[in-house]
Amino acid sequence: MENRPLSLAAGLIVYALLSTPLHAAEGGASADQEADWARRMEQAAALQSEGKVRRSEAAKILDEKNIACRSKFQVNACLKESDSEYTAVARQAKRLENEGLAIERAVRKEQLSVRDAQHQVDAARHEEELPTREAETAAARHEAEAREAEIRASKVGKAAEGMKRKAADEEKLRQRQAAHNARVAEKMQKAQQRAAEAGTTGK
Repeated sequence: MENRPLSLAAGLIVYALLSTPLHAAEGGASADQEADWARRMEQAAALQSEGKVRRSEAAKILDEKNIACRSKFQVNACLKESDSEYTAVARQAKRLENEGLAIERAVRKEQLSVRDAQHQVDAARHEEELPTREAETAAARHEAEAREAEIRASKVGKAAEGMKRKAADEEKLRQRQAAHNARVAEKMQKAQQRAAEAGTTGK
């Protein structure tokens, strides 16, 4: 089976650490960084998968060889050799899985670093915008209170106007009633005078 040098794993880890996003300070990952993460995560998954497959294949070969060893003359030597071959392949497979895990951890660390930077940028922006937002809120509240006071004053004015009109209408009605009563009284007085005069002439 193919041998992968440990220098490859070391190289990949160094690359992962050196390629920490420059945009982290700005609070976000670039499209290139996102693409790089996706590529490296695929590579990590492929290495881990390959390691598992190799280990599984090696286990099958071990079982087959162990069965074959039982029919040989030197059974123990054969089993020992078979086990030794399996161990070498299993170690190589484990190295592949570890390479994949190392790449995955490096990517996740970078992503976490970018997320933390984004949170810091957001928090700083929030802190910076807080006085403006508070001033805007206070202005909006003041404007709403002023509008409400204006509406209340308008209602009070309209109510006072209404009461004035009602008082004026009542006064007009009272004056009309008084004039009507005066006319009726005058007519009654004239009628009484006529009746008195008619009574005087009748004697």
